[in-house]
Amino acid sequence: MVLIRRELLIGLDNVFLDKLGVSDLRLGIIDLKTFVEKASIDMFRCEGLIHYGHIEAARKIFKRSKEEPIECPKYAPETYMLCNIMLNRRLNIDHLALFHPLGEIQTSLAVLAAYTGLEEFLKYYLKAERREDTSLSAKYLDRAVMFDRVLWRFSMNDTLHFVIQYLEDLLTKKKCPKYIKNCVYSTLMAYYKYMGDHRKSQEYHDILMNNYDPDSDLIYNWRVDPTIAKNLYLYGDKDLCWRILEKNAGAVESIKLVSEISPHILMPSREMINLLQGFLMESYTFLMGIYGTFYSFNRYRSFRDHLKVIELLEKIYGETYDPLAKILIAFFDRKNLKQHIAEIFEHPLIAEETPILFFHLGTLYIHIYKEAKRFFEEKLSKIKSRIALQAFINGIYDETIKLSYMKTQRE
Repeated sequence: MVLIRRELLIGLDNVFLDKLGVSDLRLGIIDLKTFVEKASIDMFRCEGLIHYGHIEAARKIFKRSKEEPIECPKYAPETYMLCNIMLNRRLNIDHLALFHPLGEIQTSLAVLAAYTGLEEFLKYYLKAERREDTSLSAKYLDRAVMFDRVLWRFSMNDTLHFVIQYLEDLLTKKKCPKYIKNCVYSTLMAYYKYMGDHRKSQEYHDILMNNYDPDSDLIYNWRVDPTIAKNLYLYGDKDLCWRILEKNAGAVESIKLVSEISPHILMPSREMINLLQGFLMESYTFLMGIYGTFYSFNRYRSFRDHLKVIELLEKIYGETYDPLAKILIAFFDRKNLKQHIAEIFEHPLIAEETPILFFHLGTLYIHIYKEAKRFFEEKLSKIKSRIALQAFINGIYDETIKLSYMKTQRE
């Protein structure tokens, strides 16, 4: 038994088939012995052994894996990072940066920190951050949002306590803007509530409410609203959580307006072009922040407010026709799952086999029930682009990391 029929993936390189094998292993679909025997590439065998805590056995294989001609840094960066940090105790970030943007490397390191439960991955995150040519406030913002996700292990079902010191350190930075500190306050508020320290939780709640305006439409609040809303949900203030997210969903209308009028501005100045492009890029980042919170809700085992999420996503989809919003609706609306799958594959950007969307289809595939998977696979069988199918596998692989923990950290 495997997660997806391999005949749908004929012609793909072994690196992607082994990624699927690792995903099967993490989900408990195949056992370790079967995976090690069937894997084609040694570095993936190492990854499977690491998942079960067999570090010394993995280290022996890792020594010979360096002789393989496979470009793991390019095609399997997470596997490369995991094996080098766990087995080699060092990581060449500059080499990785030849193939991937530093922001993507940082995200992968954060995901691996949550998966392994090891602080060392966050230390490499900060090393990669120092190489980025971005403003200090942008780095602090990314750190506040990403470390919040690491703290909750991308699922809100568990916590990594060592992350707290990194978040508290942000509060000591004189150049850290107030809105970013508000984001950190919200994380600490939810964390201490989860830990049963109601006094500390209330203290951070009071600080947050004295400094944060949940109804503000200022663009910098857009950047932290989804994280603050999620933490308010965990804290127990669901009404305020939904009020913030409803405000955010309403802001999508202005994004649509700018998108529509931009092509019709006659002979725009360079300043105007830069302003519009900057606004649209900020808007895309804003949408991804909302989507990230909804992904966390989907992985949260205690989440029950599916109808609220569907309502907000339908509003966003109605304004933007963004297929990613439709994909997320399918996560939460299981009753109409087949209908959503059909509509997703009919969307023009899916028909064009846009890789980033197939990555998110991979994350969706993990969560759908057996009968819907057959229907999904019928649609997938018509996709001819190898790049789209590779992105689909990468999405499956990424989601299984976020859904599971390295065995030694679970026991």
